Amino acid sequence: MTKTKFSLFSKLKNTKGAVGFINNFRILIFCLLLTSLLSYLVVVNDVNTKGYEIAKMQMAIQELKEEHRDLQSRATLLQSLPRIKEISSAQLNMVLADNFDYVLPKGPVAKKD
Repeated sequence: MTKTKFSLFSKLKNTKGAVGFINNFRILIFCLLLTSLLSYLVVVNDVNTKGYEIAKMQMAIQELKEEHRDLQSRATLLQSLPRIKEISSAQLNMVLADNFDYVLPKGPVAKKD
């Protein structure tokens, strides 16, 4: 058992030279490449998600603009003078005034101090 440990230790000791540096450099490059790839995937996924959300919001804005336009035209129709005259005579029993009588005060209308 001691011999096995000694041989493993000697193998590790031999990798400390130029070969060990190259192996460590390869591992470092691999880790950097893997990190870069994962970062790229995260960024691309985020951009695609944001693009989808923007498209969805633009569709919602378009629908709301159409609804607003419809409501504006309906409000204009409901506020039209012929409609108001129709409602005032049919539902409120109002009549058109033909003559006007004004009350004229004989004296001052406000008290002076």
